[in-house]
Amino acid sequence: MDVSRALVDIAARSLIGIGDDITLPQYRVLVLVDGGTSRGVDLARLLGVHSSTSSRLIDKLVAKGLLDRRPDPQDRRSNALSITPEGHRLVTRVNARRRAEMQDLFEHLKPDEVPLVLEGLQLFNVAAAASGHGTPTAPTSTGDAR
Repeated sequence: MDVSRALVDIAARSLIGIGDDITLPQYRVLVLVDGGTSRGVDLARLLGVHSSTSSRLIDKLVAKGLLDRRPDPQDRRSNALSITPEGHRLVTRVNARRRAEMQDLFEHLKPDEVPLVLEGLQLFNVAAAASGHGTPTAPTSTGDAR
């Protein structure tokens, strides 16, 4: 539980002061849409929430200018979502802050401990993905997990 609290702290700190008053659930939606999820129904499934909950999250992000919502040309009953340039910049800024928080954390380890922790985190990430936890993202060229 201590590790879980530390990870939540890092996630929360990365959002503080970015000037957009974004909650963790809203940020998660931005990451999913930035990673290629483009339908509200898919967001609800990935977030594990009712479609009305994901709709409210989407409405708030559209109102903030971070997401665009347009009729889906392939399914008139649903909308297609895309991240705006400002939304993408926000995701990039938050990711940079998370990296900085993680780097700060790693500076408190002995040099020979860093590879052990990295390996443990990679295994943790594999287990999280296999069990359906975490936030799916599109693969990046560096294999960098968000």
